[in-house]
Amino acid sequence: MKKFFKKLYDNTEVSLLVCLSISFVLGIYNMLIKAGGPTTVDYIMQAVLAVVIIVDIWFLKHQEETN
Repeated sequence: MKKFFKKLYDNTEVSLLVCLSISFVLGIYNMLIKAGGPTTVDYIMQAVLAVVIIVDIWFLKHQEETN
């Protein structure tokens, strides 16, 4: 168990990306099944999450290129 958390800590950026992606997918699912339909706040939150995911991927890619 200690090795698992050490590996998770070493790959913080990837762990963050996975958590953000799961949150994005669950948010889209929640928007689709909502009885009243999605609201403006739902769209804004999904757009913010998408931007954060894109920037995170860009930073991961840029980090790989510099190493």
